[in-house]
Amino acid sequence: MLVIVARTSPKPSFDSMIRPPREQEDNEKEDVPLYVLSTTLLSVEADVTEDFSASHDKIIECITSCIHVARLSDILEQQQNLVHVFLISLSPGFPWTVKMSVFSSIKELCSRLQNNAHDYQDTSIHAGMTLVQELFSSVSPKVLECLSMVKIAQVHIAASECLMEVTNLYGLLPMVDGTEVGFKEELLKQYEVEKNEQAKSLLKKCIDILTNLEQKAIQTS
Repeated sequence: MLVIVARTSPKPSFDSMIRPPREQEDNEKEDVPLYVLSTTLLSVEADVTEDFSASHDKIIECITSCIHVARLSDILEQQQNLVHVFLISLSPGFPWTVKMSVFSSIKELCSRLQNNAHDYQDTSIHAGMTLVQELFSSVSPKVLECLSMVKIAQVHIAASECLMEVTNLYGLLPMVDGTEVGFKEELLKQYEVEKNEQAKSLLKKCIDILTNLEQKAIQTS
């Protein structure tokens, strides 16, 4: 049985919540950061207890709260670790409730990035562009997989909303070289078989955004 023990401590910074572990010296003790905890969660067998899954929900909710209040520079500094946590949490080993928490966290992240989208033309905000591209190219396919793996209407709607937020943000970036083509094909496949009308409508909006990007690319080539 796996037991997670929480202890009272000062409110951690966003950096301390997300960053990978640093090397410990002289038997120094420190709290396990989310990066390590999430990696450990992935190794747990499929018959993980409900209580443990609930604990992982709380971890994702904590990350979402950090994203909401953190400075954008701190978020961008930890972008690789954020993406890592999202990808692990969207893996088949976790229940749909955890995935719902991840969708909310991704949408919160997109909201923060959306508010600064006007800066993406500036080379000084290259890290922001990189994070948006990573969300689209790496995280979005995993979100899309959830639509085929989980047959729950609530999940389909939340996942489609998440995809809409990421795709819309991706559409605000300067043109990239056709990286959206393969993903658009997968979206089309899911759109054709989607039963939930609300999710289907959101998927159609994602497809329309990518179609417009393709047309702009042709016009500027």
